[in-house]
Amino acid sequence: MATLVGRALGGRIARNEDERLLRGDGMYVDDVHTPGALHVAFVRSPVAHARIRSIDVSAAAGLPGVVKVYTHSDLGEHDKPLPLLFPHEDMPYPATQHPLAVDEVNYAGQTIAMVV
Repeated sequence: MATLVGRALGGRIARNEDERLLRGDGMYVDDVHTPGALHVAFVRSPVAHARIRSIDVSAAAGLPGVVKVYTHSDLGEHDKPLPLLFPHEDMPYPATQHPLAVDEVNYAGQTIAMVV
């Protein structure tokens, strides 16, 4: 496992898409236009550590074009800890987080709400 992690983090990786991207022939997710597709914006914490006392979504939910505003309490069965990208055998516990912050934020930029 350590070999895989060492190679993925900091090791040379052969790239095969550079020529296409440098010529302007690349395609990105934003280039794909699907009729009826919805867009999502994430609200992120501006502070590094804070307790969440309440989240008032009424102003955002009332804006034209907004389909739904989700917070942690709206996720129900989908609120599961996220998987570790690089699990390590020396970790005493899995360091995971929920998709949207639960009760407190632990770092600036942590997602606290999702606006569709």
